[in-house]
Amino acid sequence: MPKIATILAVILALATSGCHVFQNVYAMMVYPGGEIEGKAATVEHCEKWVTPPKHLLYSGSDKEWHHFISRPVDDFAFYRISRTELQMPDERTFTGDYLPAAYAVDFRNGFKKLD
Repeated sequence: MPKIATILAVILALATSGCHVFQNVYAMMVYPGGEIEGKAATVEHCEKWVTPPKHLLYSGSDKEWHHFISRPVDDFAFYRISRTELQMPDERTFTGDYLPAAYAVDFRNGFKKLD
């Protein structure tokens, strides 16, 4: 098997095995959906995939994470940012359901609520 095919097979295997670093890389390189973790990775992914009229939606916070969702193309992308990385001014409780209480935020401007 050529080297590039071997490298892609390894990246795919790591991305689907639960390794968050490789899941983020795989999601950003190959596919606009997936699970993205961290503020920098969220901003980078949104810069590439979440363009107007699409928005990043804040879905609520639990004890450790702020949860967000977007639908860049055909599938949803899920994001979570540690509470130590980001403070949300209009914080809501995350119920596990991403859409009912979600509101649009500006990922380019400190994740402030869009009017």
